[in-house]
Amino acid sequence: QIANLESQCPKLVAQNYTMEKQSDGGLTLKASNIPMSTEGDYKCVIQTDLEGVVKAQATPSETSPSDQSIQCSVPLDKMEITGVPRFLPLVVTYKGVEIYNPKNSAKLVLYSCTDVADCSTCKSLQSLYGCTWCKSVKKCVRKTDCEARNQVTENKCSGPTIDRIYQNKGP
Repeated sequence: QIANLESQCPKLVAQNYTMEKQSDGGLTLKASNIPMSTEGDYKCVIQTDLEGVVKAQATPSETSPSDQSIQCSVPLDKMEITGVPRFLPLVVTYKGVEIYNPKNSAKLVLYSCTDVADCSTCKSLQSLYGCTWCKSVKKCVRKTDCEARNQVTENKCSGPTIDRIYQNKGP
């Protein structure tokens, strides 16, 4: 009987929600059993662990019980986040009460292709986030940005170049 009650509680769908750091900050969270909302009833909180706990709070622009989603606007310009991708816990409240997030499994994955400094790291993010090493500008960008400029994407990363050898010890 308890399991039946739990299935009726408002809750976030357990998944990672990806967002590029340079995006407009629009985020659609999937949920179930959410009540109709008047403006200001829902709050989205993204928690970061930079120099203590910083909370970026945004009020959803819209809720839709028919498709069970909550639209949040994330103030990315106020979040100084480096070292991407970052997995940030999401908390959504309804009238001050936290909506159930099973095992804190709904997370915001904040990423930025342009924050990646080298080709091999960039290529490792390709399948997850659509990053590619753009040969003509020699930096990591979204694949669509490189292709839109008719620039060539790099299929393989070149190995390291050894240009000097120094003797540390010995005669």
